[in-house]
Amino acid sequence: MGRDRIMIHVPRPRVAAETPLAAARSSHTAGTPQTHGARGLAVVTSLLLLLTGCGVVDRDDRPESDYATFAQEVAALPAIASVDTDPGVSGEAAERSFVAELTDLGDLTDVADPADVADPSEVSDPSDVTDPSDMADPTDVATPADHTHTDGPGTAGLKTTGDRITSLLDDYKYPDGVPSLTLTSGSFSASLPWDPVVPPGVDPIPNPLDLTDLPQLSALPDVAEGALGDGQVSITLTTDTDLRPWVEDALTREGTSLLTVEPAEATAQTSESSDPDESPDPSASSDQPEPPDQSESGDQARSTEEFTFRLGSNASAEAVTALFSVTDSVGATVLTGVVDGETQPTADFLIPTADILHPLLEALVDEYGGRSSERFSVDTEDGLHVDFPESFAYPSPGSQSDEKAIDDVLAAQEQLDAVDATLTSVSLDRGAVEVEVRNGDVLRDVAEVVGSQEWPFGPEGTVSVHHPDSPSDHPYFRAANWGDHADLLASLWDAGFTSVRYSGHSDPSVRVSHGQGPDFTAPSGRDALIRTLRDAGWSGTLRVSLAEDPHPTFESTATGTAQNPYNSLLGTDDEPYGWGLAFIEAWDASAG
Repeated sequence: MGRDRIMIHVPRPRVAAETPLAAARSSHTAGTPQTHGARGLAVVTSLLLLLTGCGVVDRDDRPESDYATFAQEVAALPAIASVDTDPGVSGEAAERSFVAELTDLGDLTDVADPADVADPSEVSDPSDVTDPSDMADPTDVATPADHTHTDGPGTAGLKTTGDRITSLLDDYKYPDGVPSLTLTSGSFSASLPWDPVVPPGVDPIPNPLDLTDLPQLSALPDVAEGALGDGQVSITLTTDTDLRPWVEDALTREGTSLLTVEPAEATAQTSESSDPDESPDPSASSDQPEPPDQSESGDQARSTEEFTFRLGSNASAEAVTALFSVTDSVGATVLTGVVDGETQPTADFLIPTADILHPLLEALVDEYGGRSSERFSVDTEDGLHVDFPESFAYPSPGSQSDEKAIDDVLAAQEQLDAVDATLTSVSLDRGAVEVEVRNGDVLRDVAEVVGSQEWPFGPEGTVSVHHPDSPSDHPYFRAANWGDHADLLASLWDAGFTSVRYSGHSDPSVRVSHGQGPDFTAPSGRDALIRTLRDAGWSGTLRVSLAEDPHPTFESTATGTAQNPYNSLLGTDDEPYGWGLAFIEAWDASAG
């Protein structure tokens, strides 16, 4: 056979954009035989063809199209008023980026019967057009005016428009990539294609576009902006619109969409992520438990920040009413919630103080029977975040109950308050806690507290700490191990190096960032950091990483020289150079 280049097109299953409800179920649906079977077959087929040296195989038998034809076909659909190129896009992407305005949903006099609109799959092959002048200019496409209807496009017209736009994007090949289309209708919009996770260089496959709920969505009051997604609609309310009364009103309205709604100034929830530029260290210890999840407390929020529910569902309406009744009974607030009426809700509550944890849990058990397929969490106004376990009981005879677990939270809070530290986060599932510690002396006291027999979460639970100046850095160890590591971290903090990540048991590692402390890329800061580390000392070998480009990293004993030095920042030379090399040379000079 010839050794020509092999080109293979394998039909790909659509990847649905994950909603809050789908995310909870993804672990049960991922890895079905259909999904893995299709992918496995594609991989095996490709490998066999490559190994046998077969000639060109092109399985993509979709007809070819172009962007002018795409715009022309979209403009002919029953719910489309006009199509134009996207004025906000420039460069090479401009020719394949379009904006389409939908017709007035309630006052339209010229709309086609969907049965009269040609199916895109029946349109003649665009490749048969040889003269470019025969193609319609997308900017000259006029609003269709040869249709008759008096009540808007209706459900059938909207469904036809959504289905056929999906078909135009999915069922045709385009020379320079799939066109992008932004649909607008009043305060609502939809940007296509959706953005599924696909390998680099592979065109994203749009999921079906459903426009049938647009009339009901457009009737919702106080909507500043709405975005249609894959089976879900995201809505931002107008300024000064309280979310809870809005949700209670929307539950009485018609529709089928799953809505995620937030007020105009919702508090954004952020989480720490690892440094994307730093390469993984193969010598990192894997025997250390993970720290608890870090969540921003709701101490400045006094109303609901985000809520997900389904329109037109009696079950959702009843579930929302029940959830709000629970919180009202104990003076709590639903900060975020997800309710679909089919499963028990998930929610994050706001309560004044940790003293309300007991009555809140009791109210939840009374309503939901001590079982939950989702997770509840709680923020207090003074900055504590508590994750309830996925199933709970109050109490559970013969076992550790969550009543006892909440007693442990209150006891831990009291013990830490006594040494001027602040408990900020607790995961009841794992007995993992997060503590804010203001200086090195308090950190040494915290190490004594969590290492004592009175510590309610036991010696194996993870204790993570952070300095107020560096809340995104969370050194963590098992409670029983903090006594071996507290002095090194406390010494770094006292010397001004508060941006530190420090963890590990058999192979501890410390990562120091410049942050607000001395600049260790300069001689004075370098000498201060070396002196601090040497004076504090440690047992065994410590991996030291300096988190400034190019992230020089090395291993050393408390009195030894730098071993295995390298730059851990991706895209840099392996061997240390510049200020990093000068640091390592100064480190070696201080050995002994």
